Amino acid sequence: MTCPADSQPTPPVAWRIGHGDRPWSKPTDPAVAFLPDDWTLSQGPPTEQPSLVGARQSRGRFDDPNGEYIVLYGSTTRDGAFTESLGRGVRGSQELSPSWRIGRQASRATLPTPMANIGSASWLSYLTKQLETRLALYPDIAFFDGAVLRSTAHIELTQAASRVVYSCVSDDGVRTFAGIYYQSRFGNDIDCWAVFWPPDAPFNPVGFVESLEFGNDDPDLMRACERLGMGPPPPL
Repeated sequence: MTCPADSQPTPPVAWRIGHGDRPWSKPTDPAVAFLPDDWTLSQGPPTEQPSLVGARQSRGRFDDPNGEYIVLYGSTTRDGAFTESLGRGVRGSQELSPSWRIGRQASRATLPTPMANIGSASWLSYLTKQLETRLALYPDIAFFDGAVLRSTAHIELTQAASRVVYSCVSDDGVRTFAGIYYQSRFGNDIDCWAVFWPPDAPFNPVGFVESLEFGNDDPDLMRACERLGMGPPPPL
């Protein structure tokens, strides 16, 4: 069965909040590795560096369940990137630690194309067929629909969907999609992107533009806190 062609045009740049001065970098250097932000809302950066396989592989919505390729996450808007970064660790109403921003920077980059729009009707239908065996394990889930796509309770299904998209190839064996476009679970107006970094790719698939530090009074950070029902971070 041929993969759907539905894709989403990419923005001029996308944003990511991450550790180090190159948040879009490959997590091989401990100085720039992807640290799980959900540890750090109230305590600041962790003292120990978690491994890639243990910390990163299992937690991202579209991470590769087999650990073959890396997925870089970003948002079209800067406040959307803050929302996604903070939202991974929100557990009800809480105040953001003033030290949360230490070691983090807001980075923008250009994205590769095309990006599969797996929220389209054709993609949801295709994924339902491709994941039929997996879906049969969940009596309460009949289709891979928009609810499953946004769910954090069945992350193994969205990760399996990532594998399906990653495996799409053209007749000459070229990978069809550079990643996935999806809408944030915190609002349909927050466009998000999951970029595939294949193990055989010699270069970073995103085009790094710049990475800058930010303060606790950053308007986009405060907007994200308000959106998530969190108190704004006090001065450091």
